[in-house]
Amino acid sequence: MQLLHILPLYGLTDAHLGDDLEAAQQLLAQNQTAIQAQAEALALSLVNKLPIVYGDTKIGPVLVRLQQQINENAKQLCHINLFPEMNHNELVGWGLSAEHYQNTVIWMVETSFDHPRVRTRMEICQPIFAAKTSALHLIRPEGQSLTEQVLYLIHLFDWVSYYLAGQNQVDAFEIDVINFLKNELAKI
Repeated sequence: MQLLHILPLYGLTDAHLGDDLEAAQQLLAQNQTAIQAQAEALALSLVNKLPIVYGDTKIGPVLVRLQQQINENAKQLCHINLFPEMNHNELVGWGLSAEHYQNTVIWMVETSFDHPRVRTRMEICQPIFAAKTSALHLIRPEGQSLTEQVLYLIHLFDWVSYYLAGQNQVDAFEIDVINFLKNELAKI
């Protein structure tokens, strides 16, 4: 709790971080049922598909966490990339026929705090992706502040990985392959 008071004093966080965290807690508590329902539907969209998730650089750590949660909990690959960087090379990777992308699902994560140029890029890219992939979902978090929206997304995405693990019929806690890697490395 002291950090919530110390960090703003040194300009390392927004002065309203404590208020934003409290608002986020209330938002998540009030919307728990809806968040879980949305997460379950999103998880269903990923069964036997490769999720490709795009968002603004501002939420990059949230998307990396999503990727890691899907990898570890659902035992499934997930690809993420960030606007505007993905427009420099990855956009060209969408150049093959739609047949090539039939087992992908695109999630475009949009917050109220995306850079306006990124929002424009995302709008331009949506029809490019939609013409190629089996499904495209726009994901927009609830919340008034960036902190609220980030915590909303983290909560939503953690539930997605949980439900996807169930759909994949895997144990979300099992990490035998990681333990194998660590044991092999320990031999060196």
